Amino acid sequence: MESERVKNTALSPSLTLRYGFMKDFQAQISIPLTYQTQSRIRLSNDVAALVSEEASQIGIGDIELGLTYQPLYEKGWIPDLTVGLRVRLPTGRSQFDIFEDIISQGPVTRIEDFVSRLSAAGLPLGSGFYGATISLGASKAFDPIVLFGSLGYSYNLERRVTLIAIAGEPAEGGIVLHPITAEADIKPGDSVFFSAGAAVALTGQVSLSFSFSDRITFKSKQNGQKVGSSTSNIGQFSAGFTLGLARGFVVEFGGSIGITPDAPSFGLSLGVVKSFTSIQELWDLLWPFGGGK
Repeated sequence: MESERVKNTALSPSLTLRYGFMKDFQAQISIPLTYQTQSRIRLSNDVAALVSEEASQIGIGDIELGLTYQPLYEKGWIPDLTVGLRVRLPTGRSQFDIFEDIISQGPVTRIEDFVSRLSAAGLPLGSGFYGATISLGASKAFDPIVLFGSLGYSYNLERRVTLIAIAGEPAEGGIVLHPITAEADIKPGDSVFFSAGAAVALTGQVSLSFSFSDRITFKSKQNGQKVGSSTSNIGQFSAGFTLGLARGFVVEFGGSIGITPDAPSFGLSLGVVKSFTSIQELWDLLWPFGGGK
């Protein structure tokens, strides 16, 4: 028998590049660098004691490619309208990669051996699955307030992966648990999401924003069968401010609070945005690393 309490903390700075081309189109690429820590306190019958374990991992997460098209511009009662498509690539080390590393070390027969190898293997930084998201966004200005909202759907592709499951066998006085390996076709649940909020301009350089977002994820499937208790509902309330600086730099700072049981308790975000009118301007900013004259 195993009982545990797990606490995860993640820091994920991301480099996002956007490029406008043709009329009303914009392409982007997002490259996340993730640092994650995990502390686990568990009661293990194998050692008849509380066991405390900590692990950390840093590396590239799942890279995303995106394309945005703006078919409508605000005019009268008509809002700005954008349509977006994002594709997620499984470039980050996933939980299934970790399982394969554990299996490559030889057979695992005891729970304690499995947990020990799992702790030493590090933490996952990516999902392990290809995915795509289509979204629709709208915004309408009512000076000095801008109302905005979005609606979208995320789809995940099925993949055959290697799993390590915990099986139980009847034994004298109870049940003996031991790890077993198996291959399975896994399809993470698709999800729908929406958000709505408002931004208020305080000055020409400072604005405040408030929003509510919710993402509902449907059941995952394993070998074509739905997995019980695999749904989630992540609702969050967010607030933040935007500050315009010299030379076209914009700083965005925000915080979020989870308002549903599945949502993260608390989150902070910091973004620095800089627009360029040409590739040459970007190249010059990189001096002395590559640009300049």
